[in-house]
Amino acid sequence: MKRFPIAILSAILIGFSGMVSAGAFDKGRTNLSIVVGSGGAFASNYTVIGVGVDYLLQDGLQVGVDVQAWLGGSPTIYKVSPQLSYVFNRKGDLKPYAGAFYRKTFIENLQDLESAGYRAGAYFNKGAGYQMGVGYVYESYLNCQTTVFNDCTDSYPEVLISISL
Repeated sequence: MKRFPIAILSAILIGFSGMVSAGAFDKGRTNLSIVVGSGGAFASNYTVIGVGVDYLLQDGLQVGVDVQAWLGGSPTIYKVSPQLSYVFNRKGDLKPYAGAFYRKTFIENLQDLESAGYRAGAYFNKGAGYQMGVGYVYESYLNCQTTVFNDCTDSYPEVLISISL
């Protein structure tokens, strides 16, 4: 397996929902997301685009999956990430979140990678149906060999914007 460093300069997550009357993190809510950003791997720069969907099983408790394509570099990379997260859906402007994910990374002409990790941060209620979030992601590559990789972990910031329609 080859490890690739991820240098995410920015990521935007826009969540659209189908239930106008409920809060962004209320039970029964379904959110569709679009991801746009950039990253680096294999000494190449990539444009990262993706989509995701999540469903709130309970207030604040989300289960979902994201799919990303890393384009413009070589080799082409695709990622699929099932995830579980919890947003502390309390009154006020600050809503902390924490979550865990598994990720399968498909790399053109190379062995696929598997990883698992966690994320934590906070959404800030900006009013008028949208929240902005900032957080930190830690990812550990499974079955990683340090003789091949310099390091078997990665971490990076994330920036999120959630819009409730």
